[in-house]
Amino acid sequence: MLEVLRVLSRSADDFEHDIIFLFNGAEESFLQASHGFITQHNWAGNCKVVINLEAAGAGGKIILFQTGPGQPWLVHKFSKVPHPAGQVTGEEIFQNNLIPSDTDFRVFRDFGGVVGYDMAFVRSGYRYHTKYDGFDNIPLGSFQHVGDNVLSLIKNLVNTTEIDNLESQDQTKVVYYDFFGLFMIVYTINVATLLNYSTALLCLIVAFRCFFTLGLRLNKEDLLYILITKMGIIVGWLLAIGFTVILGILLDYLGYTMSWYRNPWIILGLYVVPIWGLCCGVIIIANKYSFKENNSIAAHTQVQLSCVRLIWCVPLVIGTFFNIRASHIIQIPLVFNSLVFAVIHFSKLQYSVRTWQFLHLISTLIPVCYLMYTSVILMTFVIPITGRFGSNKNPELFVGFATLILSVLISSLFVPLITLVRSPLKVFYGFLITFLAFFGLVFTPLGFPYSGDFSSPAPQRFWIQHTGRAFYNINGTVYKQDAGYFIVNLDRNSPRSVENFVEDVKKAQSVNTLSDSELFYGMPILHPRAIEVLSKSSWISAEQPIIQEDVQLIIQNKENISPTLVMLNFSASGPTHMTIYFALQLGVALKNISLSSEIKEGPKWKNQTTYFINYAWGIEKRPLNFSMHLQVPQNWKHSILDIAVLGRYVHEVNNVKTPHFKQFLEEFPDWADLTPFLASFKMWKF
Repeated sequence: MLEVLRVLSRSADDFEHDIIFLFNGAEESFLQASHGFITQHNWAGNCKVVINLEAAGAGGKIILFQTGPGQPWLVHKFSKVPHPAGQVTGEEIFQNNLIPSDTDFRVFRDFGGVVGYDMAFVRSGYRYHTKYDGFDNIPLGSFQHVGDNVLSLIKNLVNTTEIDNLESQDQTKVVYYDFFGLFMIVYTINVATLLNYSTALLCLIVAFRCFFTLGLRLNKEDLLYILITKMGIIVGWLLAIGFTVILGILLDYLGYTMSWYRNPWIILGLYVVPIWGLCCGVIIIANKYSFKENNSIAAHTQVQLSCVRLIWCVPLVIGTFFNIRASHIIQIPLVFNSLVFAVIHFSKLQYSVRTWQFLHLISTLIPVCYLMYTSVILMTFVIPITGRFGSNKNPELFVGFATLILSVLISSLFVPLITLVRSPLKVFYGFLITFLAFFGLVFTPLGFPYSGDFSSPAPQRFWIQHTGRAFYNINGTVYKQDAGYFIVNLDRNSPRSVENFVEDVKKAQSVNTLSDSELFYGMPILHPRAIEVLSKSSWISAEQPIIQEDVQLIIQNKENISPTLVMLNFSASGPTHMTIYFALQLGVALKNISLSSEIKEGPKWKNQTTYFINYAWGIEKRPLNFSMHLQVPQNWKHSILDIAVLGRYVHEVNNVKTPHFKQFLEEFPDWADLTPFLASFKMWKF
């Protein structure tokens, strides 16, 4: 950004629009800085377009993964940068909350009504937010890449007329994807709808032409033949799905999940090879029952390829109907293959075996290269994320299904060719032996998921809070007080993977085995998203932490405004980072809160509605004062709510560790990346 600023400041060109370079922090405090700027700064009202630069890794291309909302011209401007890279598939994955991250782009969009771009580095995602992270790990070429793109994009935007009247611009969503970073293809979702339906129609026409020229007619015998051929393909896919599920569950049960985390190439033998093998195996069996008399092997193969295209038309049409923009991944191979087979059958080349085979393979070249390129980008991004998306999810199923979709899509263009092979069983046995060899690798050191190698790390992440807890009953007296290490288990192997290294981990209790009489098991929750992994997190009893500045919650006033309306005034104080959350008793409703005109509910807890407040202060320390109005049933005699205050001590001056906590942390192996801090947690009933 500084280099782009230097270049632009020395430019002799006139700029129609102002350019603001915003260097903001507090991203890890729930994006407070960007929120503060776009809601309170004097310049905020003049901001129309944001270019948000993120990092989910350390290098590679910077990839556009969100844009808009609407405004197709934005992507057209981006497509003109020197090194365009972006995938609408990533946008749909991110916006459907499949990725455990958030960015400043959302804040600018939702609170400022700003449109723009969200782009990020994704390579070497293992380094993201770990001890291995740092500027030195980003290649100079990556800095040059993003600098070239951002400078070009700013120049494309700074004098554009579209910014002057955003409201009148087209709000249609767009489909966009780059081709090996050389250029970007962009079209609106309306065009995508036309293309996808036209492709499906083309597939249908070409399939009927294929069936007709190969002697098939609309009679019972031929229709049964086509049906059996289709079922052979579909059964292969269903078996591949079943295999992926069974293997994922089996590896998870055996405790050998994520063997591909450090060595992603294991995915090829563990998932890709058996998926291909199963699809081929079913076709080999089906060929014994679905051959039509007087039809050659080559003709039967063409029928199979036509059936494959017809089957793929179904998800293409469904995806198009539901406006799934990532449907282009299916449309690309379909349109290429259908066009080539249209040439084959309308030019009567279907009987020249070498010719049609050659043309078929040529038709797969561009789609397969694109799909493999997309697969590499997707897996480069997805695999490191499995190290931080929670122990409550089975990463084998997550990665397995991503691999399954891409493998079936690519393999379906080639699997029918097994019919042409003289000894197809040898091919099948080759797949089987390869899978068994890779399955065996899972149980060797090569299948160990983690590495502490600074040149190529694959760490296991641990968030550890040394927490002192106190629980107060309705009359203000403490009824329980203790302390321990609260471990947020960020991947499936935690904390089992370190039991042989860290003695205290053997004493860890799963949170879901503790009493649920307190809100969220009485655990110090940082964020509503942490509720997803709460039941799989761990608690280890320990000595009290060294707390230099304790949290406190004072009820300044409680007023019964009416028989069914109660007002509570609170004052919360503590360290620089605090989280306050509360749950209303059943029958009690929150009417308003002084902190915000919009009330957002958190996750339910035992059918109780919960709410979260994040509070952080910097140079000036001040308590958080807030009030709320609660509607209660008439003659209510019980407590109204449970409210908790969590204070986190993240700065070294306040993060003084006890000798035992230091020893506990030192016992972790070098491949473990630790985020330790102290916490004070108190919960009250009012």
